[in-house]
Amino acid sequence: MQTSTKSIRQRWLTVEVILITAVAYFLLGYIGQLMAVPPGFATIIWPAAGLALAAVLAFGQRALPGVFIGAFSISVYIRISGGTEINDWLIPILMALYATLQAHVGYILVRRFVGLPMTYRKPAVIFQFLFITAVLSTLVGCTLSVLLLLQQGIISEENLLSTWLSWWTGDAIGVIFTLPWLLSLFPRLAVTPFPRSRFTIASLAGFTLSAAVLCTLAINEERNKQTAEFNNDASTLANNLEASVSNATNILYSVAGLVKAEPNLTPTQFRRFTARILDENPVLQGLSWNIRVSGDNVHQLQARLQRSYSTENPSHKFAITERNANGELIPFAQRPLHVVVSFIEPFANNIKALGYDVYSQASRKEALKVAWETEQIYPTPPIMLVQDDSQQAGVLLFLPVKSEQQNSLQNGYATGVIRAQDLASLAFSKAANNKAILLMDPMAGIESGILYSKNLTAAQQQRLSSASVDEQQLSEEFPLLNRYEISLGARSWVLYIANESIFIYQPWGVHLLLASATLFAGLLGWFMIIVAGYTDEIEFEVDKRTKELSLTNQRLVLSEQRQNEAMQQAEKSNRAKSEFLANM
Repeated sequence: MQTSTKSIRQRWLTVEVILITAVAYFLLGYIGQLMAVPPGFATIIWPAAGLALAAVLAFGQRALPGVFIGAFSISVYIRISGGTEINDWLIPILMALYATLQAHVGYILVRRFVGLPMTYRKPAVIFQFLFITAVLSTLVGCTLSVLLLLQQGIISEENLLSTWLSWWTGDAIGVIFTLPWLLSLFPRLAVTPFPRSRFTIASLAGFTLSAAVLCTLAINEERNKQTAEFNNDASTLANNLEASVSNATNILYSVAGLVKAEPNLTPTQFRRFTARILDENPVLQGLSWNIRVSGDNVHQLQARLQRSYSTENPSHKFAITERNANGELIPFAQRPLHVVVSFIEPFANNIKALGYDVYSQASRKEALKVAWETEQIYPTPPIMLVQDDSQQAGVLLFLPVKSEQQNSLQNGYATGVIRAQDLASLAFSKAANNKAILLMDPMAGIESGILYSKNLTAAQQQRLSSASVDEQQLSEEFPLLNRYEISLGARSWVLYIANESIFIYQPWGVHLLLASATLFAGLLGWFMIIVAGYTDEIEFEVDKRTKELSLTNQRLVLSEQRQNEAMQQAEKSNRAKSEFLANM
């Protein structure tokens, strides 16, 4: 009965060890991943490595399942929190297995070369222990894990060495820094008497607090510096985009100048004027002059343009067209107002658009009306450029040109077709690869208003472009976020430039400072353990010598007492003898 009860207690104790180890590993792993170096596979300090080793050293191999469960849990959490779908569960399983193997190897090496239970009072033993646990055993987990990530294609060969070094450093510092805390807070983990835990805790707290204050100041300084740099870069990108847009609008003004200077403009003159412009500005899909004419004069315009084109190419038959419900080109139907594509370049790529009545299309009609009424450039909502193989979004820019004569061929719109993707790519060519950029037309709506997007998911695009999203939510998702309005005459685009981290690039100086401060605090903790051990040993020797001296003094006093008693007894005997002789 007693044997059965003892067996149940042992099993329950094993379960407790496993659960406590797993929970503690996950919590320390969560703290460690907050300091992860993107893409989140290595940290500057991984305190869970120290916890795993301490648990195995204290409880033996029965703590290994807890290490595995904790490592697996934190690995899954990191992948899920990073937005990565877990399609292959083998990776977190193997990562957890490698962490467990690392703790087991450390346990075997310590038991073989240091011995268990170990003493914490000899510097040589401490140095040997740290070399085995922090330098040697940590090579197991980082090497196997990094090779797994490389084999799975998660990291590239270029990042292999840096990831391995960061991983190994994080585990090593985690062991050096975490073990003194665990042994001081829970002296029973040391198995053998642990020196002055309160003194060590106070020392560790002081060292850690100093390191934390120093690192916090450095992080805030680095954050302010990179925030200012981000704002400057974002402003530069916005200015570049405005300059590109301004260049496109200036080209339309030059086309308008040509029309005003040439009342009898011919296709050849238009071709010569626009050829160089199109060659030097690849963001332009095309340029055209669209004549605005009333329904009463539309036939005269068609006849005049037919003569103009037949003079250059007799085989070309100019005709004014529109599209039916199926999108097919058909002869135009007379209306009160027409806007006819009269000249267009490049001609070969846009021959189907020549003669098209833009005013017959509802989506274009609204933009044409606003442009004419405001006498400003006005863009259409984003459209898909079907003539472009890349199938990128684009816009039509309409610049109204008015003549004093109502039926003059100089009434119309200088029109440009802008490739939005190329325009933004040119403006943002020097943008850092990690910056998130969204260019949109807010008046076109969320679904069709996106002109350009970089480093953003569809859900992020929708949140940025939605007016109903709380600014607090956006600031949590994008700690760095700037919004700019890009004016295009009477309409504006909105440009968002964001970063998903508080840092626009890795603050390696801060990482190095954090690692150095943590390592220094950990080593000082071990130094205080050695000092406390020496102090305890000296006090032990003093107590031992004091007790020995006290015992010797007691023996001496007792000897003196016995000697005095013997002398008194001898004197009494002599006195009795003398009295006996005197009486005789």
